Amino acid sequence: MGGGRERGGGTASCTYTASLRPQAFHPGLAFLESTPEFQEKYARTVIARIFYVLDPTARRCIDARQLRRSNLLDAFHTVDIEEDINMVNDYFSYEHFYVLYCKFWELDTDHDFLLSRPDLNKLTDLTHVVLDRVFSQAGRPFTSGKPGAAAAAAGGRRRG
Repeated sequence: MGGGRERGGGTASCTYTASLRPQAFHPGLAFLESTPEFQEKYARTVIARIFYVLDPTARRCIDARQLRRSNLLDAFHTVDIEEDINMVNDYFSYEHFYVLYCKFWELDTDHDFLLSRPDLNKLTDLTHVVLDRVFSQAGRPFTSGKPGAAAAAAGGRRRG
C-alpha cells in the first residue's frame, strides 16, 4: 500500500494496482456477476473513495500511519459481517456508487468518461469561481492525462 524512500536517496514511489472481482468478495454483490462493466466501475469507485479519504495529499499512496488513523479496517470488518453491502456507508455502498455513476453519466454528455468545464457548468450550484478553482487543480491534480478534463472513478476507463 505504501512506499518508502527508494535506494539511492530517490523520492517515495507509491503505486497501487487492483484486480478486484467485487462479487467474489461479498455475497451482496453477486448480482454483478452478469455485468463485468459495472464490476470494474464499482471496484474503481471503491478504490477512489478509499484513496480520497486516506490520501488527502494525492500522493497515490496509503502508508501505515494513514491506515491506522482511518476507519478502513473497521469498514472491512463491517463488510465481512454485514449481509447488505449498502449498510456499509463508508467506501463500499453499491447504492452510493450507483448514485455517483448516474450523476456522472448525466453530466458526461459526450460519454468520453471525462468531465470537462462545460460538463460541470450544468451544475447550477457551482459558480465560475468554484469552477476556476477546480480546473486550476488547486485541491487535487487531475489524473485523466487530458488537459482541462477530470476523470471520475465512477466513469470507468476512458475509451478511445
